[in-house]
Amino acid sequence: MTEYKIILFGQDGVGKSSTVIQLINSHFPFYDYDPTIEDNYRRQLIVEKEICIIDVLDTSNVYETEETREKMIGEAQGFIIMYSIENEQSFLKVDHYLQSISKFKKRETNEIPILIVANKIDLENDQRVISTEKGKQLASKSNSKYLEISAKSTESVMGMYNTIIKQTSSCFPNLKKKYTKKKWYKVFDNFKK
Repeated sequence: MTEYKIILFGQDGVGKSSTVIQLINSHFPFYDYDPTIEDNYRRQLIVEKEICIIDVLDTSNVYETEETREKMIGEAQGFIIMYSIENEQSFLKVDHYLQSISKFKKRETNEIPILIVANKIDLENDQRVISTEKGKQLASKSNSKYLEISAKSTESVMGMYNTIIKQTSSCFPNLKKKYTKKKWYKVFDNFKK
C-alpha cells in the first residue's frame, strides 16, 4: 500500500483544519475557531482503484521556525497551499510558501507536486477579494495545479486530496507499492488440517 506524506500550508484561519476534519470525519466542524498548533492525520483512501494512505500534516504559523519548516518540507512528498478568497493577506502568503518549498526541496517548484487551493467559495460574490483568474495565474507561474473549494459546503474537498495524491503519484512513480490481498481461504485451510 502506498503512503503519501502531504503538508497543508496556509495562513491561520483559511480553513485548513476544516478540510482535514472532513477528510477524517466526513463533516464540517461547526464550532468556534480554535487555531491549530500542528496536527497529523492519516486515512486510508481509494484513488484511481488503488488503496493508499494519506498522511496529512496540518501546519500552523504560530510556532513554526526555519528549522522545523525545513524538516517538514524535506520529509513531505506533496504540498497543498491554501488561501481564502476573502483574505488578500492569505493569498499574498502563498508565494512565501512556494519559496520555502523550493528552497528546502532544493528544486524548482515545477518539479514538486503542489496544489494551490482557494477556499471559501461558498461566500457571497461581494465578499470575494481574490478572483479565480488571479489564483490560476499564480498557480500557472509556479507550474502548480489550482482548485477552488468550500470547506463549509464540502464542495471539492475530497477532490482536493485526490488531486494531490494523483499529482504526487505521477511525480514519484517509485512510491507505488503493489498491494496484494491476502488469500484468506488459504489461511483458513491451515486451520482445518
